This record gives sequence, C-alpha cells and structure tokens, in this order.
Amino acid sequence: MLRGIRIVEIEALGPAPFAGMLLADLGADVIVVHRKHASVPGLPERSLLDRGKRSIALDLRDAGDVAVLMRLIATADGLIEGFRPGVMERLGLGPDVCLAANPRLAYGRMTGWGQEGPLARTAGHDMNYTGVSGALWYASLPGEPPMAPPTLVGDIGGGALYLVIGMLAAIMNARACGEGTVVDAAIVDGSAHMMNLLMSLAQSGVLAAERGRSLLDGPHWCRVYRTADGGFISVQCVEPKFYALFLDRLSLGGDPQFAAQFDRGLWPELGSRLKRSLPKNPETSG
Repeated sequence: MLRGIRIVEIEALGPAPFAGMLLADLGADVIVVHRKHASVPGLPERSLLDRGKRSIALDLRDAGDVAVLMRLIATADGLIEGFRPGVMERLGLGPDVCLAANPRLAYGRMTGWGQEGPLARTAGHDMNYTGVSGALWYASLPGEPPMAPPTLVGDIGGGALYLVIGMLAAIMNARACGEGTVVDAAIVDGSAHMMNLLMSLAQSGVLAAERGRSLLDGPHWCRVYRTADGGFISVQCVEPKFYALFLDRLSLGGDPQFAAQFDRGLWPELGSRLKRSLPKNPETSG
C-alpha cells in the first residue's frame, strides 16, 4: 500500500527502527542510515527491525557524507530520527535544514519525553514513560508492583505506532497541500493518550483509582490464573452471557455467590475460590 513512498531512517534504538520496519512492511522504501564506524551496543549485526529496508553507511560528522544524506532527504517523503532533543540540530540536520531541502518532508521525531519540558533531556525507558503517564498503573493485581509486558505499552504502543500514524498523516497532508510537517511523537504522550478507552469507563462509574476495584482489573472473571499443571489460563468474560458460560464450564452455575457477577465486595473471595477450582488441562482458555 505504501509503494512509491520513501523514508530515510537515521539509525537509532527501540521504537524509531520499529516504526521504520512497520512502514517497510507496508511497502515503503525505507533506507536506514547506519553508522559508518560503530555498531549499536546490545544489537545484533543484522537486526530484525531492519527487515525489508535498504542500508547506507554514513558518518554524519563528515561533510561529504552529510551531503549524500541531504541528497537522499531531497528525494524522500519522510525522515525518522530517534535521538535525544537537540542532537539532530547539532549535526546540522534539524527540521529547518531538512525542510528547506525538501519542503514536502514529513520529519518524524521519536522521543520519550518530547522535545521540550523539564524531562526532555533526561534519559528514560519504557517503564519510566508509562509510569509517569499512568499507563502502567493497572498492569498488575492489587498488592503487587505494576509490571506491563516490556516495550509493548510504551515503546511500541505509545511510541512507534503513534509515530507511524503521524508520519502517514503528514505524508497525506503534504500530498494535499505541498507542505511538510514535523511529527513529534513522545512515548509519555502516546501512552497517556492510549488510556482514553480505559478512562471512558469512569463515565459509567466502573473505573476506580484504587487497583482491583475496576471493571477490567479487579474481578475474578478478568485475570490470569495458574493451572494445576503449571500453565496459565486467561479469563475475561465481561458480558453476563459469557460469564454464565464460564461458570457452566466450571460447574459453578448454581452458586449464589458466583451469580453476583458485579458485586465488588465478593471479587477477592471469588478469585481465591477460582484459584482452587480451576481444572488441570482445561479445554478452553477464555
């Protein structure tokens, strides 16, 4: 679907190359500018995130190599960079310079805290951003420290995917009006925005600030249990008709306590009872 669109990606870590990979998966011609004389610590020589991309090795402190990069940028629909704020400007490759060379460019920036603000130049990682945004709070059961799947909520969900959406919107805008755009995707902002579906539950009174008291993080019918054979079973049956099927499978359909599906006071006790009653090798996992 993105055949004919060219993206120049400046080598970086984490969500920026994931965004480039996704654009390449969709058919864009993604050219990664790799470092000429150094490898990125912790990454293999050939990263999975570089699949489907082309590569050119350049030294961005060398005037001749920068001239090559600028010629590439002049032919591109978009650019992706994932450095800390100010790095591209110090290299002489900030938005003003690149948009002067290509006025239709979608200039994509991937950061944790954004380009401005008290934390903008502070180092951080996935859990730092999602902790501040609030997206980490409902990730675990009451009494346990919050722990979300590594990279998925922040780096990918709140970061890379928001960058891709912004880049595609900017490219559409450039095709419509001929003007380029700076797309500033900050993980703390994206992961906060991802909370809106959950926050919408507050309108009906089923979202609580206290963990374990909300519709999707507290009930015995909305969690993961360990099974007798050492595996796990995910249970989430929000609608009463599905909850009834769940109880029927466990021969609990006639239990008056379990029948009170939305009685929050019973959730902890019923969760404990389910821990003891889940069968070995269940036929269904949800």
